Amino acid sequence: LKEIENQKQKIEEQSKILSEKEQAEKDRFSSSRIKADEETYREILNAISNSYKELEEAKEDLEKAKGYKLFRSAKKKEEQINDAISQIEIWQRKIELLKLEKREIEIRLN
Repeated sequence: LKEIENQKQKIEEQSKILSEKEQAEKDRFSSSRIKADEETYREILNAISNSYKELEEAKEDLEKAKGYKLFRSAKKKEEQINDAISQIEIWQRKIELLKLEKREIEIRLN
């Protein structure tokens, strides 16, 4: 009977040690995940900022394309305007996608 009690104690101790190891592993994983999310968040903020700059440049290109230029056909002008509009739309979509990714990380971090 005493031997059974000793075995129970050993099993309980081993179980406790295993639980502590598992919790430590979870904590370490959680900590590294948070650090990775924080780093990604900073990268996304930087990408959003750069994308807004690119969007402004695309808008300036559109205004330039709309302007009067000698030696340019109406077809060429239309192509340049369409290209500029296309670039604006691309940057707007990219910004929206980055904002969605940013929100996802904010949710995980909170």
